[in-house]
Amino acid sequence: MVVSDVLTQYPKYNTEEFADCVYDFVKDLVSLEQDFTEALYKDIEMIDVYEVQLFVEFRANQLLDSLGLTKIFETTTNPMPWVNAYHPDSFNAKKTDFFENDEINYKDANEDNNSWDEL
Repeated sequence: MVVSDVLTQYPKYNTEEFADCVYDFVKDLVSLEQDFTEALYKDIEMIDVYEVQLFVEFRANQLLDSLGLTKIFETTTNPMPWVNAYHPDSFNAKKTDFFENDEINYKDANEDNNSWDEL
């Protein structure tokens, strides 16, 4: 993450004051996002507003963790496990589809003396 790299390169900015500023910012951001979630989804019966609000906390904890900071919200597990795009194990996972596979996965028709009859 860019912030972690900058703090590593410029340790004089990696202070308790900076961390407190980040914590305050994240708390405000989560509160605003939770208020927005409630306003946006309150009349939609199929969406559990509280669950989405917990997901916001979960994602904020992941962000803090990626910055090397302590998680500050009680939501430590994904309350919406079907949303796995942000799962920690998926962050660095290589995603491919059929067209992105390596060409070594394809066999040449002439390889191993195969003829059209043998395909």
